[in-house]
Amino acid sequence: MKSYVINLDRAQERLAAITAQFQAQELEFTRQMAVDSITISDSAWQPSHLLLSKGEIACFLSHRLLWQKIAADTAPYAAIFEDDALLSPHASRFLEQWGWIPPDADIVKIETQRKKVWLGAPLKLDSTFSIARLKSTHILSAGYIISRRAATQLFQASSQISLPLDHFLFNFNYEPAQSLVLYQLDRAIVLQAGATGSLQGKPGSALSMRQKIPRELRRLGTNSARGLWGLRINLTTDECWKRIPFAAF
Repeated sequence: MKSYVINLDRAQERLAAITAQFQAQELEFTRQMAVDSITISDSAWQPSHLLLSKGEIACFLSHRLLWQKIAADTAPYAAIFEDDALLSPHASRFLEQWGWIPPDADIVKIETQRKKVWLGAPLKLDSTFSIARLKSTHILSAGYIISRRAATQLFQASSQISLPLDHFLFNFNYEPAQSLVLYQLDRAIVLQAGATGSLQGKPGSALSMRQKIPRELRRLGTNSARGLWGLRINLTTDECWKRIPFAAF
């Protein structure tokens, strides 16, 4: 299976680091030159439907270039990585071939954000790995496997950018995530260095105490309801609500 790594020309240290990780497992990749945010003009930036940064737009465009390339290829699947990805020592097993991927999969998320997600009934791959339908939002986009047909669909659906890339792919509140067949590898073989998601840490830091109290109460209520909902899934179905561990060993 072909692997691609998105990398800025000015990020040579990152390129060296991820090259070493791939070489340690005798894996190869093709470098995709990333779109640099400093090349995004104000005219290209302003029409965005949301308040996206130039960095978010550049990230999206970098992935979109690869979707176009994968769509034009003949291989049924390809793996896409950002250059700050950390690879599990088990990565080669899943990147050398695609026979383990369910035939209906549009995207297989091979990364974890280490937050709880809803998974469908698992399909065991061996005693320590399984794969299951991803049924709830699980952001970050440092590592995923995409089918040729999905690459074609996503390229056509992204002529106008209105969301950060990881929300476009993995946030079930939006299209096209709602209509894609998404799977999650459990355990994950990719971890993004120091990342928490493209919308983390934005509005809210300057709220007054009067504003923060009701917000925190709402958050507590939401988390409690989600916890009860997850417990019901785990106790009454063959699906699960869990954190996806990283296969570090």
